[in-house]
Amino acid sequence: MIKFPQFRNSVLAFALTATASHALAQYKSIPDNYQSAEPITTLGSITAPVSIVAFIDLECPFSAATVPLIEAMAKAHPDQIHLQIRQFPLDQHTESQLAHEAALAAGAQGRYFDMVDLIQANQRQMTREQYLLYAASLHLDLPRFKRDLDSHRFLPQVRNEVAEGNAIGVNQTPSLFINGKLSTGSVDAPTLASLVKAAIPTPSPSEVPRLAATPEPSPVIAKDLWQQMLSGNPTALGPTDAPVTIVEFTDFQCPFCRRSIDPLHQLIAASGGKVRWVYRSFPLDIHENSEIAAEAALAAGAQGKFWPMHDLLFAQQDVIDRAHIDTFARQIGLDMARFQADLASGNYRAAIASDRVLGNQAGVDGTPSFFINGHALTGARSLPELQQAVALAASEPGMLAPVQLATRVPSDAQEHLIAGTPQSSNSILWFSDVEASAAPAIGHVVQNLLEQQGPQLRVILKSYALPGHANAALTHRALLAASNQNRFWPFYYLLAGQTLPSSPNAARTRILAAAKEAGLDTTTFIKVLDSPEFDHQIEADHLEATSRGVRGVPVLILNGKRVDGIQPLALYEDYLHTDQAAIPAN
Repeated sequence: MIKFPQFRNSVLAFALTATASHALAQYKSIPDNYQSAEPITTLGSITAPVSIVAFIDLECPFSAATVPLIEAMAKAHPDQIHLQIRQFPLDQHTESQLAHEAALAAGAQGRYFDMVDLIQANQRQMTREQYLLYAASLHLDLPRFKRDLDSHRFLPQVRNEVAEGNAIGVNQTPSLFINGKLSTGSVDAPTLASLVKAAIPTPSPSEVPRLAATPEPSPVIAKDLWQQMLSGNPTALGPTDAPVTIVEFTDFQCPFCRRSIDPLHQLIAASGGKVRWVYRSFPLDIHENSEIAAEAALAAGAQGKFWPMHDLLFAQQDVIDRAHIDTFARQIGLDMARFQADLASGNYRAAIASDRVLGNQAGVDGTPSFFINGHALTGARSLPELQQAVALAASEPGMLAPVQLATRVPSDAQEHLIAGTPQSSNSILWFSDVEASAAPAIGHVVQNLLEQQGPQLRVILKSYALPGHANAALTHRALLAASNQNRFWPFYYLLAGQTLPSSPNAARTRILAAAKEAGLDTTTFIKVLDSPEFDHQIEADHLEATSRGVRGVPVLILNGKRVDGIQPLALYEDYLHTDQAAIPAN
């Protein structure tokens, strides 16, 4: 069993007492009737001034070095730190997914962190049999644990949390969001204490940390370096006179680069010639076959087949070696004698080395790395994120007009108030996916704010579908139907954080059962559920989320100011208490 470090030194004590004493005094207590519905992977109070959301991989040695520190810190200071663990098994760690399922199965019996400790302390023995031994040592109900593990009961939750991480740009572990500020990689105790100290809110609400904020343009790299990226007739898709150019430094064995391929192709197809995509090689040392794959792509390019080879290499990323590369070359119809001679000659190594030097000069230290009209953007990105970044880059002074890629919001879309009136002085736009694991916690935050504000607060519910949540539109219509009968909250908590069956019919059956349990008139509920009444509104919500750069949930926009993720309650209160004019409902 891992022994947790004891934070007896003054580093953390100073961070959480001397600095926070004034801030803590301003935090209002939760009313007695506030019922928490925290997931099984959390520690500490939701009202704590410091929120840590940690995306971890149980097979990752850096996660194993960091988790005991944040766990010990949260246990030692439960009133000051609220810790939420998110499951994020990486593609390259083949045993990690089942390990996370085992941890959640133990968590269903109240022993999540104990199971995590055991798994991370013995990362060379990650097997089902080992997890059963751990379960026995923790005195769990073994038949129940076996059923949960073998039925993969918690696999949807693991996938859900991976999707949440992807949606906010997580691409490595551990990734810690400390009051919304991202820290990646392993940290030691003094560094962690310093990060926590820096994250403690100040009495002023003027700078509130937030998670996955709307993208801002990064500083532009030097003009001569940008011109070097565009020079030398590089391999590219899109016209040379496109108003926006994306230069990508990529690695054919990088799983995060593979995730970017479809969004990039979709972006080019949708732009109508307004975006150009330039390829630059950046094979990482940790990937032994990445350089030969880059040479193969360029050799295929010499025969006019770069992009077919490029896409095929990424599609078959798990089997990139010389034998398979020759198979791919035949598959796309290359002249094999010429292709093999080009690879044997090493003619393309100088070009790859030149791209590496160029990337290093621009500060590239990982893949994928993008430069959009000179602005840096790192990590795998979704289509909406790329669209937002393109629009921002194109609107810079001296650039052409913003590229219009988003569809117009339907003019007849109506917004749905679940509380308050259009005349209420304070406003919350709530982007929600009720199946998200954070849904119960953010529901209680909103409900608590409503109890404080009363009729002075209006809440407008917005639909946002996390990747993989095929029933998101159905659940959102169901929530609005429940709101029509003034039974929103009882119905919401029956669905919040629950992963519905992927089958629409099975999901509908579960929703109808919840409606009945919540005391709804099911005849009226079904009539509204099956009506197209809310379709335009849901479409408009999705377009608005894209335009605002929403990449995950929960997101609350309070009096026009945005807070992402689960943050300390006082941050939301500060925004609502700020003396601002009411924001019109539309």
